[in-house]
Amino acid sequence: GSEMCKETGYKEIQEQVFEKLALHWLKRSESMNFIAEKLCYSDAASLRKMLKRRTGLSVRELRASLLD
Repeated sequence: GSEMCKETGYKEIQEQVFEKLALHWLKRSESMNFIAEKLCYSDAASLRKMLKRRTGLSVRELRASLLD
């Protein structure tokens, strides 16, 4: 059981960090392909999915909210 917890914990922390970095780069108007590459995502679509799951917002909505 404890092995599973470690796994989940690591993934959760990794996603928290990736979310912060992705938002930082979105704010600087970097492309999703650039961000996906920087974060070692296989493609921009996987990164979009992760951000949508974590924030509940699409990339377009995130960009708009960051520009305020």
